[in-house]
Amino acid sequence: MRESNPGQNGGRRAISPLRHPCSPKKNLLYKRFLAKPTSYRENLYKSYKNKLTHTLRVAKHLYYNKKLYEYKSNAKSTWKLLNDLIDKKKSKCKLPSFFKSNEEEIFNPTHKANHFCEYFTNIGPDLAKSIPASDKSHRSFLD
Repeated sequence: MRESNPGQNGGRRAISPLRHPCSPKKNLLYKRFLAKPTSYRENLYKSYKNKLTHTLRVAKHLYYNKKLYEYKSNAKSTWKLLNDLIDKKKSKCKLPSFFKSNEEEIFNPTHKANHFCEYFTNIGPDLAKSIPASDKSHRSFLD
């Protein structure tokens, strides 16, 4: 296992498949297969790769099960672990400090909220007004 930030999962994380000690052997088998493609080398590479993949999946499963059991009474740590598991990163997207409505720049958060509320409240009725009326019954579409 490799070290990570001390505050994250007790300072330990699962081994990355790219940094696993067995990955160089898998890569070597693949290079040998590419250099001289034979069915024997292909089968050797594929069987090693499949065993490695299976072993890594089992190790990852055991690691996260153990951590979830350790954190079962600590919701904050459990959520940190789950976010780490799904590789959820915090958003680094910075939102603009204003938005335009009818060419007017709005900076006040309360006014922004009111404009968004007004927009999303009226979108249905405004859309309904733009749809032409029909003289057909809704039942005619079911037949």
